[in-house]
Amino acid sequence: MVNLSSGLSRTADLADSDGPVHFYPGVAYPASKTAVNTVTVQYAKAFPGVKINAVDPGYTATDLNGGMGTQTVQHGAQVIVPRSVTLHAAGGTRWRTASPQTRPLT
Repeated sequence: MVNLSSGLSRTADLADSDGPVHFYPGVAYPASKTAVNTVTVQYAKAFPGVKINAVDPGYTATDLNGGMGTQTVQHGAQVIVPRSVTLHAAGGTRWRTASPQTRPLT
């Protein structure tokens, strides 16, 4: 299972005044993506035989951000599957960012 997350889901990044997402003024979107991460972790604990992960496709130009993202919706969609495959191979519950890094979903 792969859930769609966002870099805006990480509260430490939102709180960091020098961080790349500190500027974001909204409440609902980051809160909903933080909830997605929590559900991902809780499902992974409840179903240990199923690989359950979250993927952040990167800053994608959508109506939500007024088309200001750095990639198209098509590109954002295309990166989800390869990142999901990488997560599957890594095992455990992980969060894949728009960068090549993988880190535990916490």
